[in-house]
Amino acid sequence: MFSTSLKTEISWFLSGLLAAALAGFIIGWPVAFILIFLLVYSLWLLYRLDVMVHWLRDGAKPGRAPPTSGLTNEMVQLIHREKKYSRKQKNRYRKTLAQFNSLAADLPDATVVLDRDFEIRWSNSAARHLLNIQPERDRGQRIDNLIRVPKFREFLHNKHGEDELEIPGPGAADRILAVRKVRTGKHMMVLIAADITQRVHIREMRKAFVGDVSHELRTPLTVIRGYLEMLLEHSSLDKPLADGLMQIKVQSDRMQGIVEDLLQLSRL
Repeated sequence: MFSTSLKTEISWFLSGLLAAALAGFIIGWPVAFILIFLLVYSLWLLYRLDVMVHWLRDGAKPGRAPPTSGLTNEMVQLIHREKKYSRKQKNRYRKTLAQFNSLAADLPDATVVLDRDFEIRWSNSAARHLLNIQPERDRGQRIDNLIRVPKFREFLHNKHGEDELEIPGPGAADRILAVRKVRTGKHMMVLIAADITQRVHIREMRKAFVGDVSHELRTPLTVIRGYLEMLLEHSSLDKPLADGLMQIKVQSDRMQGIVEDLLQLSRL
């Protein structure tokens, strides 16, 4: 039920109290001796606690632990155990953080951590190349002072708008970046920027190709449909020929619809 240190402390107290009572009975002042013992014992406990407080204030270093016994000795052992466990936890957290920083630093996309005021708290090596952000130089700087694009500033401050934006790369007008924002917690934000220059060029080439093909098909189809309408206006055509021309017109109308859809697609 009681710990060994508490039992030791109680045995010391009772032994001292009994000795003081016996001495008091022998001399004839038992109450006075008991009170003196209680006062001395209380002062001794306060002294031991004061020594413990000074040791804790100095960092609770194992080599400077005060000479203790009883409950204070168990307190010292518990503090040593907790400090040892705390050191292990800190080392584990440091290793985990170092691994995270190493992984994040090697990401191909630029990654920037911002605080509530949009000031840079951390950035990886890709941010140096894509966003021209130097980790040592620009830490603590507002990112909208470094990336001076009006729509980027609006994108940054808009809490309910789009989460992705295309902007020209800082210092490289021919580079196009897709910037995404991810809110973490209440006051932090992570910006992720990826180089999509090649993807945008392919998209523009596809749009141009679809537009060119549509225009090239539209001109001959217009001519064909014009002649078909002229031929179908003649009532002297044989029925098989008229039916064939009507089928051609139906298919040309269908092709015209496809061309119009392609033109609409090229404008998106």
